Amino acid sequence: MQASAAATLDGSPVDVDLAFGSGGGLTGGGRFGSTGSGMAQLHKLPLALSIPNAFSRKGTAGTSSRFCFRSGIKSIPCIGNAVKRKTSHAFTLLELLIVMVIILILATFAYPVFISVQERAYITRDMNNLRQIGFATQQYLNDSDGVLFVATSSWMSQLHPKYLPDWSIFQAPWDHRTSTGLGDAGTPVSYGFNGHNIIGTDVSKITYPVTFIFFGSAQAPGTIVTFQGNAASPGNGVTVYKDFSTPGGTVTCGISQCGTQQQRQRISAVCADGHADNMLWKWFKNDVSNTADPNASYRWNP
Repeated sequence: MQASAAATLDGSPVDVDLAFGSGGGLTGGGRFGSTGSGMAQLHKLPLALSIPNAFSRKGTAGTSSRFCFRSGIKSIPCIGNAVKRKTSHAFTLLELLIVMVIILILATFAYPVFISVQERAYITRDMNNLRQIGFATQQYLNDSDGVLFVATSSWMSQLHPKYLPDWSIFQAPWDHRTSTGLGDAGTPVSYGFNGHNIIGTDVSKITYPVTFIFFGSAQAPGTIVTFQGNAASPGNGVTVYKDFSTPGGTVTCGISQCGTQQQRQRISAVCADGHADNMLWKWFKNDVSNTADPNASYRWNP
């Protein structure tokens, strides 16, 4: 049995075929079971179609619904004569301020993390420089029967260029002086050799190589870290000793100036056995043995 219902498309009537059938469930051709239900068959309509009064199930007289039909997709419910579309609006001033406050709070948490990462990167580079200086010194000792340099020239010139071809290794990451790289007074040297009059000493006389300091950061005293050594420094070259090292306390330097970890509470050094260590500054300065530091008396004096 065929039936038709009045429907409109853009204000013009169109034909809608309704098919009814018997049997259980939905069958091909848009047929329904004996419930008396029906469905509208639209013939390839490309635009939305609104049916004011769709057929209702038997026993639900007076109930009506509206549907929107589009070609090639399932029918979707309509509200009124058209599908409601989502609308967007710009940020209000209050929303913008809330976002800015959240970003500021996140930046406050992220800044200390960034500083910590930058500090660790400086320390890693500093210790890498010291390891290379220590390794070059070991090669020098192998070629000089274990004697720690000669007194006729600086230790830097005895390592460069044969054992250390690049002058930049002698410059700490916290030393921001411009380098000529020519091995002259314009070539910064940030590390000093143990200044306890050990030039010419036989390394076999060093009691505790793992404790005895070969090289350390040669920073000038003061709350702001400065470096004064250069490749043309007179005598035996740049030296470092505990009495000329300023530990932490009331410091005013930032990460790029302090040259040590934890606001000048730690300092890097390389020992006679060749290992580099980032140690507490109070241990770096200590030369009196105690329970906590039993070999301190051998740190600066072999």
